Amino acid sequence: MHYYKLLGRSKSHDSDNSDSENTVNNNNNIPAEFLCQAIFAGDGFYDVEAAYGRFEGVVRTATGYYGGTRKKPSYKEVSEGKTGHTEAVKITYDKRIVSYKSLCDFFWDTHDPTNKNSLVSLSIFS
Repeated sequence: MHYYKLLGRSKSHDSDNSDSENTVNNNNNIPAEFLCQAIFAGDGFYDVEAAYGRFEGVVRTATGYYGGTRKKPSYKEVSEGKTGHTEAVKITYDKRIVSYKSLCDFFWDTHDPTNKNSLVSLSIFS
């Protein structure tokens, strides 16, 4: 089973007490039927989160871990490669404005799938 775990807000990444979710678009009036989520994982979630945070139609981002075998890994364990997790960003987007294909195209344009540190996994759910 793969787990997606949101990170804490601490700059050291060691605190797991609160979710690391960022609202990108302050329009909270989007009907739920138009919201979808996708997880993009690669080396270092802050670059991925920053890029998608500027993408029109993305309304929320959240950093965390994807894959792996431990339910509650620490940042140190993940960064040392001890758990099989990768850093990931969960994106909530408005499907009326941006398509999943557009988000994927952007991801593939900015990541090298032959570099294991640049891309690890990709998932979608809605």
